[in-house]
Amino acid sequence: MSDYVKIGAESTYGGGAASTTTGCIVTTVTEDVDRSVMVEETIDTSLPRAAIAGALKVNGTIECNLRPRQFLELLTAVMGTLTDNTTYNTLTLSEPGSVELQVGESISGTSFERDYVGVGISSVDMTFEAKEFVKATFNWIAQNYSDTTYAAPSSYTSENPVVFYNASVAIAGGSTTYNIKSLDMTIDRKLDEDQFTLGAFTLRRLAVTGNTEVSGTITFTEDEFAEFKRAIYGTTSGTSVPTTNDLGSASLVITCLDLAGNNAMTITAPIAVYTTASKNSSGNADVEKTVDYQVITGSTDFKIDVYNAV
Repeated sequence: MSDYVKIGAESTYGGGAASTTTGCIVTTVTEDVDRSVMVEETIDTSLPRAAIAGALKVNGTIECNLRPRQFLELLTAVMGTLTDNTTYNTLTLSEPGSVELQVGESISGTSFERDYVGVGISSVDMTFEAKEFVKATFNWIAQNYSDTTYAAPSSYTSENPVVFYNASVAIAGGSTTYNIKSLDMTIDRKLDEDQFTLGAFTLRRLAVTGNTEVSGTITFTEDEFAEFKRAIYGTTSGTSVPTTNDLGSASLVITCLDLAGNNAMTITAPIAVYTTASKNSSGNADVEKTVDYQVITGSTDFKIDVYNAV
């Protein structure tokens, strides 16, 4: 068995023309096709007399250990804008784009690939854990697809996955970095799936149903107290919650390296607020302090920098 995913930008749906289509290494790909069957019944017999289809819904997920340059097309589609700064590419939020996905497989002599066009990335979930690869799940919606002959790429793009190892999380805009066990971040573009599958749509209409939401959870190590107090009291020096219930603010800078120790990806969220805080202490186990955050910054302030190969 062999399988692959090829990702390319589209010129027809606002994603920009692609000079090449890149073969990518992924861990899991799911594909769901919902024909939305609607059954008409007779009152006399309560048996179906006819069946018609509603809007075709095609969606799925792509899970991977993140290789940012391989997945730059997907990251660009979910963010909207890419600026080439020579040594690195900067992604910022604007109108979402789309890509073309080709998912191929070969099992027991039966070979085929599915070509999904008009693919919008509705959200991406990223997980950062100390001394681990950065894991990402891209959730996608496709306008349509077709089956073609299996044609695996001659080679996959060779690139190390990024690691959250000896990497840093700078919080509250200062130079101090904090020890954390893990950090999750979700970028949800709030695409309207029903609008997407009806066919008569523009990308701008897809996103008008809700504001983009960037949120996640930080789990601090046992010896970190300052930011946990800020999440509870609104300030690192507070000892009680003020009557105004001030929200502790944060500024996240997440830096990830490749296996050679070079910068691979940096996520900057200048303005965020802590929404909840919790602490779990169980026996002799470590005390876990968990904080939920939500980014409320402007679209040009939240950015992802993806560095070119050194």
